[in-house]
Amino acid sequence: MPLRSDSDVSDIESATDAEGNQVPVANDGTYAAEFDGEPIDAEGTVVELDTRGKSTLDVGLSGADGADYALEASANGTDWFGPFDTFTGASQISETYWIGARYVRLRVTSPASAGSEASGFMEAS
Repeated sequence: MPLRSDSDVSDIESATDAEGNQVPVANDGTYAAEFDGEPIDAEGTVVELDTRGKSTLDVGLSGADGADYALEASANGTDWFGPFDTFTGASQISETYWIGARYVRLRVTSPASAGSEASGFMEAS
């Protein structure tokens, strides 16, 4: 299938074959980060994703206890802005966004009770 836009160029990656040669590999265009049993009982980043310029972001989270979260964005993965969405007392998150930022992260802004954990994912396509 021919490349149809500049964003498709980042979908070509390389891998090493059995003889140690670098060979091109076409990614299906979906980039994801998953987390399982991530502590949410303190402030801090739960998950961060390099979207590689993809425009659709799916966020899913499931935790036993509610916490407050902020969804933030960055052009370089260092300088963060936002939040462009917040969740208060959330134990479940299931959202889809149209994004333009290269990097996104979900951060706990007000922790859940001690020992609380969450599992989930971020996926850009």
